[in-house]
Amino acid sequence: MKHETIQFNKPVSIIQAFHHRYDYFKDQRRFEDRKALAAWQQTFLSRSGYVANNELFLPEHIVEIENFKQANLITLEDHQNPRTSIENASNYCLHLQKALVPYDSFKLKAMDNEGIEIHLHWSFMGYFDPEQYKIAALLANSVIEVRLNRVANATLTGRKERTYTEAYTILQHLGTFTQATLLRPPIQPIAKPLPQPTKVVDLMKHLY
Repeated sequence: MKHETIQFNKPVSIIQAFHHRYDYFKDQRRFEDRKALAAWQQTFLSRSGYVANNELFLPEHIVEIENFKQANLITLEDHQNPRTSIENASNYCLHLQKALVPYDSFKLKAMDNEGIEIHLHWSFMGYFDPEQYKIAALLANSVIEVRLNRVANATLTGRKERTYTEAYTILQHLGTFTQATLLRPPIQPIAKPLPQPTKVVDLMKHLY
């Protein structure tokens, strides 16, 4: 099957994003009690797109995502133990500028050297945004892991058991591209090995 090659309107940075998020109860507050749950899987079966031999491959439906034509950043989204089918997991098409742009648990901002500033999106923690809080700079060929946690659920009456969320995200900068090959369905999943972070940002808080 012949695939279509498209040219971007402007150079586009590609970020591979691996996500691992789960909830747990207070009786699992000892890390040893949830150690297996917290562990990363080492390989992801993915249909979100990939880079091979310096060529970018994206699922054909990427062109239907909002802001695709204006985007200067595209993320390849892969989730550990996804709650929905991996066919339905959407990549993000973002137009980064000097202002902060929301993305998942973060806000992103363009840097002059094609790098990307990563700021914490405080709404994940249940707060309105305070001042900007830069946590890392994602440069070409770098890999950053960010660890977050929060109280996920609680009631004032105490009738509903409180739960907690731990969220792990690995962001890998795959480079900047001027074109992409579109993969027509059905897309065969490829195995992506989990990269080793070059930097870990641990923002875990004591919740109990």
